[in-house]
Amino acid sequence: MTDILAQNLTEKGVMRNDGKEMGTLENITVDLKTGKLESIVVKPKTDIVKSDFQGYDKDSEGNFLVPVRWVESITDNIMVRDGDVIDTGAVGPADRKESSAVER
Repeated sequence: MTDILAQNLTEKGVMRNDGKEMGTLENITVDLKTGKLESIVVKPKTDIVKSDFQGYDKDSEGNFLVPVRWVESITDNIMVRDGDVIDTGAVGPADRKESSAVER
């Protein structure tokens, strides 16, 4: 994966893989003991349909907390998995192919 500077992510749009816009990146949470990224904090768009985003945890300010493992790509927008899907722990398409191959 290509390195991306955090300053380049500030206020980047966040979108689900089904094309629904969630909002903008507000912050990133980190486990201070391990240094691992935990989640991205997404400030919701004002005009979203709340029922479309029930699968996501929220912080005290109403921002979405999206686990970093749900981030699929970072280009013009940050693309994340749909929060309503069952979290298998897979990190990307290669992991999902591998897990489906194991099931056969």
